[in-house]
Amino acid sequence: MKKQTPVETATSIPGRYISFILAAFAGVIYLNTLSHGFVLDDVAVIGSNKYVQQGVGGIPKILTSFYWQGYWDLNSGLYRPLSLIMFALEWQLIPNNPFIHHLVQVLLYSFTIYQLFRLLDMFLSGYSIWLPAAVTLLFALHPIHTEVVANIKSRDEILCFLFFVLAAKEILKHRKATIAAVIYYSLCLLSKEAGLLYLPVFVLLQIQFGARTFKQASMALLPLAAVTAVWLGWHTYVIQALSPLRVSYTYADNSLLACPDVVSRVATGFMILGMYLVKSIWPYAMSYDYSFNQIPCQTGFPIAGIVAMAASGGLLYYAYRNFRKAPLISFGILYFFSTIFFASNVIYIIGSTMGDRLLFAPVLGTLICLCWLVYKLTGQLSAPKVTNPAMMIVLLAGLAYSYKTVARNAAWQSNSDLFETDMTAAPGSARVLYNYGTSVLGSAPESGSERNAVLSTAIDLFSRSVAIDSGYRDAYINLGAALHKLGRYEESIKANKKALQLDPTFTTLRMSIADDYFMMKRYDEAIAEYRWGFAHNLRQTKMYTFLGTALFNQQKYDLAIEVFKEGVTFDTTNAELWANYGNALGISQRYDEAIVAFSKSLQIKPNQKNILYFLSVTYRSKGDMAKADEYMRLSQ
Repeated sequence: MKKQTPVETATSIPGRYISFILAAFAGVIYLNTLSHGFVLDDVAVIGSNKYVQQGVGGIPKILTSFYWQGYWDLNSGLYRPLSLIMFALEWQLIPNNPFIHHLVQVLLYSFTIYQLFRLLDMFLSGYSIWLPAAVTLLFALHPIHTEVVANIKSRDEILCFLFFVLAAKEILKHRKATIAAVIYYSLCLLSKEAGLLYLPVFVLLQIQFGARTFKQASMALLPLAAVTAVWLGWHTYVIQALSPLRVSYTYADNSLLACPDVVSRVATGFMILGMYLVKSIWPYAMSYDYSFNQIPCQTGFPIAGIVAMAASGGLLYYAYRNFRKAPLISFGILYFFSTIFFASNVIYIIGSTMGDRLLFAPVLGTLICLCWLVYKLTGQLSAPKVTNPAMMIVLLAGLAYSYKTVARNAAWQSNSDLFETDMTAAPGSARVLYNYGTSVLGSAPESGSERNAVLSTAIDLFSRSVAIDSGYRDAYINLGAALHKLGRYEESIKANKKALQLDPTFTTLRMSIADDYFMMKRYDEAIAEYRWGFAHNLRQTKMYTFLGTALFNQQKYDLAIEVFKEGVTFDTTNAELWANYGNALGISQRYDEAIVAFSKSLQIKPNQKNILYFLSVTYRSKGDMAKADEYMRLSQ
C-alpha cells in the first residue's frame, strides 16, 4: 500500500474539492424531487400530524410520545423524535408546503455524502484518494436510496446514518469516544432504533483501522455503551409507560408471520437477506412495499434460502479468516451484515417483510468491497490521478446508477404515480394491488364513456388483492364500493358481507349492503337494514333518503313522511330530502305542508324544474289555478 502525500488527503485542497463535488452530485441527482408532494407516510408524520403542525409548541409532546402518536394511537414500539422535531421546525417556518421538507431532505443528503467521503478517506488513508471517492460516488448515486431521499418520512434513515458518520470520524480521529462522539451517537439513536447496530461497527473501526485490541476498543467506547443504556431506559419508558398498549404485527405487515414453521421462516429470512445483498449491487426491482405475499414463505426444500444461507455463511467466514490480512474487505462484509441484521428477519421479526429504505446504510459495506476489488484487479490501489482504469469503471457504473435513480425519483411524485409504477415491481403484494385499486377508484369520473372502464380496472385490482389475501377487509370494502358504482349490486353485497364477516365491528358496512338492496328494489331487506342502522345510532342523510323512498315505493306514505320529517331535521340543507318530503306529503293530500317542503327545496337549490312542476301540480290539486299556472310556466 502506498503512503499518501499531503495533496491526496481530504484536508488538502484537492480533497476538499472532491468532498464538495461529490456532495454536489448527490444534490443534483435529486433535484427532480423538490416539486414532489407528500407521499405515503409523509401524511402521517407531517401532513396530518397534530404535533408537527404545532411547530415549536409540539416539540415537548414529540419528545414524550411514540413515533406515530401525532397521527394515530397504534403504538408499534417506535420512538424517533429527531426527524419529527425537524419537521415541526420546518412547518413553523413554512407550514403545509412539501417543498421545504424536500429541500431540507436533499441538502441533508448532500451534507451526508460530504461527511461520508471525509470519513472514508480517514480509514482508507493507505490507499489512493480515488478509492474513497469511488465508494462515496457510487453510494451517492445508488438507486436504492431513492425511497430515503424522495420520501420525506425517511428523514430518520438519513439522520441516523449521518450521525453515525460524524461519530465514527470522532472515534477514528481521537481513538476513543469523545464528548462529540457521544452526542452524535445519541442523536443517531434518537433518529432511529437501528442506530444500536453501529456499536459493533465502532468496535470494528477501532480494531481494524485504529490498531486496537478488542479489549482496548471496548474500553475506549464504554461511554457509548452508557448512552445506549440510558437511551434504552427512556425508550422503554416512553413506549410502555407514556403510550397506549403496543400493537402486534400480523402477516399483513410482515409475510414471514404467515410461514407455517420456524424452519420456513428462517429460510425465507435468509432468502430476503440474499435479495438485499444482490440489490445492494444492482436494485433490479424497487417497490415501496413487499408485504404479503410478494415474497412467499420458503417451504419444502427451500433452495433459495439454502443458497442465500450458504452465501452469507461463506462471506462471514471469509471476513473472519481475513480479519487481519484483508481488513477492508473484512470490514465491508461485517459492516453489511451488522447493519442489515434487524431488517433481514432471520432472527428478529420486524414490522416489514422487506424495504428498499432498509438498505440505505448497509449498501456502504457492499460498495467498499466492490470498489476495492475493482481497484485491486486493475492494479490501481495507489493510483495518483483520477484518470485511471478503475475510476473509469466506477464512472460507468455511476452513470447507470444515475439514470435509474433519476427515473425512479419520478415515481415518488405522488401516491398515484407510485402506486401505478410499483405494480410491475411487486404484483404479488395484496397491499400494492389494493393501494393502486384505491387510487384508480378515486379517479373514476361520475359519468362519461371512461367511467365503466376505470371502475372495471379497480374491480380487477381489488379482486386480485383479495385473491392473494382473503383476510384483507379493506380490499373487500373497496371492492364492494366499486361494484356498487358499476351497478353489480349482488356481487357488492357478497364483498361487503365478507368484509363484515372479517370485522363484525365495522357495522357501517350493513348500510352499504342496505344501499345495494335498495338499488335492487329489494325494499323489505333494505328497510330492515336501515331500521337496524337507526336503532344502533347510525345516522347518514342518505339513509333517510333511501329508507323514506323505499317506504314511499311500498305505498307506506305515513311511515315515509315520518322518516323524511326526521331527515330534514337531521340535515336541514339537503334539497333532495325536502323534495321527497314534499312528495310524500302531497300524495297524502297534505298540500299546504307539501308546498312548504317544496319551497324549502327551491330555497336551497333554486331553479329545479321538477320541483317547480311539483309545486304546480300541488297548487292545482289544492284548487289554486293561478299559482298552478305560474309554476307551470316557470317549469317549462
